[in-house]
Amino acid sequence: MSSKASTFRVIILYESAAEAERLTSMFQSSGKPCRAQHVQDESVLAKLLEDQSWDLIIAHDATESINPGNAIKTIHKYNLDIPVILLSDEGASTDVIEGMKLGAADVVKVDDDQHLLLVVDRELNNRSMRQETRRALRKLKEVERRNQQLLDNSRDGIAFVQDGMYLYANDSFAELFGYEDKDEIECMPIMDMIKPEDHEKVKRKLKEFSLQQDSQNNRLSFIAKLSNNEERTMNVELNIANYDDESCLQFVLPAKLQNTELLEAELESVKQLDNVTGLYNKQYILEAIDKSISEERHCLLSFIDIDNFMAIQDNLGHAISDQLLLQVGKMITDIYSDEAQIAHFGEDTFVVLNPNSSIETNIVKANELVSRVNSHIFDVNNKTTKMTLSIGVAPINDTITDAQMAINHARKAVEQVRSQNKLPGVGNDVHVYQQGGEETKVIISTIQKALANEQFKLLFQPIISLRGDDVEQYEVLLRMINDHGEEISPDNFLKTAASINACDKIDRWVILEAIKSLSEHRKKGNNTRIIINLSSSSSCDESLIPWLKVAFKAAQLPADSVIFQLHELDVSQHLNATRKFVQGIHEMNSAFCISRFGCALEPMSVLNHVPVDYVKLDGSFTQELQDNPEKDDALKALMSELTEKQKITIVPLVENASILSKLWQMGVDYIQGYYLQQPANGMNYDFDIES
Repeated sequence: MSSKASTFRVIILYESAAEAERLTSMFQSSGKPCRAQHVQDESVLAKLLEDQSWDLIIAHDATESINPGNAIKTIHKYNLDIPVILLSDEGASTDVIEGMKLGAADVVKVDDDQHLLLVVDRELNNRSMRQETRRALRKLKEVERRNQQLLDNSRDGIAFVQDGMYLYANDSFAELFGYEDKDEIECMPIMDMIKPEDHEKVKRKLKEFSLQQDSQNNRLSFIAKLSNNEERTMNVELNIANYDDESCLQFVLPAKLQNTELLEAELESVKQLDNVTGLYNKQYILEAIDKSISEERHCLLSFIDIDNFMAIQDNLGHAISDQLLLQVGKMITDIYSDEAQIAHFGEDTFVVLNPNSSIETNIVKANELVSRVNSHIFDVNNKTTKMTLSIGVAPINDTITDAQMAINHARKAVEQVRSQNKLPGVGNDVHVYQQGGEETKVIISTIQKALANEQFKLLFQPIISLRGDDVEQYEVLLRMINDHGEEISPDNFLKTAASINACDKIDRWVILEAIKSLSEHRKKGNNTRIIINLSSSSSCDESLIPWLKVAFKAAQLPADSVIFQLHELDVSQHLNATRKFVQGIHEMNSAFCISRFGCALEPMSVLNHVPVDYVKLDGSFTQELQDNPEKDDALKALMSELTEKQKITIVPLVENASILSKLWQMGVDYIQGYYLQQPANGMNYDFDIES
């Protein structure tokens, strides 16, 4: 199994190196992989802050070798966004107040690890949101710049009006009124360019539109006075707009012919509709959800899934199934209010976006729909069938960032409905999405179903040599399949699987399927090796080695064709068990790889205790190098030590060719990542193109 939770980078300011190591191990054990640096000197801290990017600083407030207050001042000096969390021996309210006065994000009592984990989560999330905000602002500025260019160069006449004055007009607008330069119009009263007889009509229309903002009635016609005192009828489109952060009205004089607009509106309407049900389609509803989010309108999203519809479709055929979808669509429309936007979202799913509705009201409607469908006998062309629905309801509020997030929440609620029913794939009920414990129950249920029905699949990602080695190698990656046929990454179920002691069962399924695939592949003449990820529970299981010997013999596969891989954290936490496990696979002639290497405070100490053959570095090293190729000191230092210990090295997450020369110069043996190929269903990479 493989999991790729993002690694955060933390500086620890502490007198005790042992306590710094404990904190690092605690983060790793809690599913928060980190790369930590223990610092006891202010000049070293300044150098680290200047040269590298950091996500967090954790400092003991009694540290004497480096004053936390000075550390915070150094962060401010470099204008860095790095939250500082202080650890206090007492944790009294006075410590909290004094620490936050210094500029710390929070103060946590020493050894209160659960509190610290929550604070770390909060600060990392807050920092991530600030980064997203800054990126969004940069993009906004770029969009504004491009929009200004489009305005200036548009063939349509465009002007912005505030308080009866032109804030801006483009050259096309100026030319339509007979002016050579748009600057002649700016700050001019609009009434100066309108025939006096139309003044009252224009004022009344502008006032009404500003108050009602009726997009269906946004036409304004008036007789204009041109610069040469000639008169011309102008037909203007009105819009509410913002220009230079000022709320205003937009005047548009379209260059296109008026008689094409009706046809375009009809075509746009057709593009929004589903051709089976006549309801809105998926693209329309996603845009509608995004619009609700951007306008900060609180809504409720209902995700309606027909239970086991694929079986019904296989039994009755597509033509009758389409008629069933049409009938279900009509039933949904009958129940929900006119304000609701209803869409045929997928083959067997509908989405209802309901504004101005309470959760209680929505649940009542959803239950009514479930009951009506359950009690109805559907009859199409003298063929009858029964159907049931599973409905997930999810609020759309300030915590939702995009349409896909809202859809995912509602889908998880559907999974919860089905997890409570003994019949596979059937819900026949309604559930409201709740973050936290309910989600864990859904994951546990999905894991149990996957184990019972072998709803897993393997993917293979190639690993190629930078040193001319012609051996074909792949890493085996696992995905779990849910009731919707969607692939779930181990990131989203591995920790939960460990909590119910399911990891060793999943590992053995992976091993059997992987060596079976490898055996078939090698029979075609391929000299291929694979890397199989294991959990710590498997490496601690003394029955695994004898079982592996039987499995290799049954598959008629040499054991040296498989490399077994464990995370650095799992190895460091189970040194004795891992050492015994590695000795066992070495006796079988298999090799051992340690992954996510380099995150511990003293990573090399693990290599002194366990006979490691391959070392796969943590992906954060690659990401740093790709973000800034000049800042490669940390990777160089690590590679130097690994080369000295004669370890075979693998660098993952390589996404472009720009860093290959640097990796080669550092002595890296193998690379892996999307630059070569994303994980695929089979071992189909053409290694000859790299030779």
